[in-house]
Amino acid sequence: MKLSICKLIVMMGVFLAVVVVNAFSVYEVSFFDFEKDLQGWGIPEWAFQRNEYVADNIALCREVSVKGDSSLKLMVEFSGHDWLAAITEVEGEFDLTRYRKLTCDIFIPETAPGGLEGRIILTSSRNWTWAEMSLPVYLRPGKWVTVSGILRTGNFYWRGSNDRVKKITDEFKSEIKKLGIRVESDSVRYKGPIYIDNVKLIA
Repeated sequence: MKLSICKLIVMMGVFLAVVVVNAFSVYEVSFFDFEKDLQGWGIPEWAFQRNEYVADNIALCREVSVKGDSSLKLMVEFSGHDWLAAITEVEGEFDLTRYRKLTCDIFIPETAPGGLEGRIILTSSRNWTWAEMSLPVYLRPGKWVTVSGILRTGNFYWRGSNDRVKKITDEFKSEIKKLGIRVESDSVRYKGPIYIDNVKLIA
């Protein structure tokens, strides 16, 4: 009898351990790794027509990466006057409802000035609304910095077009048409590369 009770206690302990591990388990999905090509990422045509957007070239880079052998490289020229930005984006059919976070890694050279910031931008086919991270992430010269967009349903981590998107909903996340990454500043003077790598989803 005592032995049976002990076995039962052990079995319950194992069961609870499994439940706890599963409850807090995290798995990652590599979304874009830029190992072979740009995987559809580019500078949108409209950005070439607006003076405040300053990326003029995009290419695959084999010299700098945070994971694997290559990354995406944007060539930019910030004048240091007014708000300016460099943007790259990819179009597709993306259902992000299963995920709680979308991240990317951004690197600026050690010789770059401080003050550049990164954001993630989402565009949904739901009324073609867009949402960008409310708070940008400060980029550190000479260091890879992870920019994270929280995708938990109902969070207020985003701001949107004409304030129509104030919080993330499952409907919005289910019909994402564009993913964008923007580096911006209103005071930095910098001419050179910005590297982007390891775009991934975390569930």
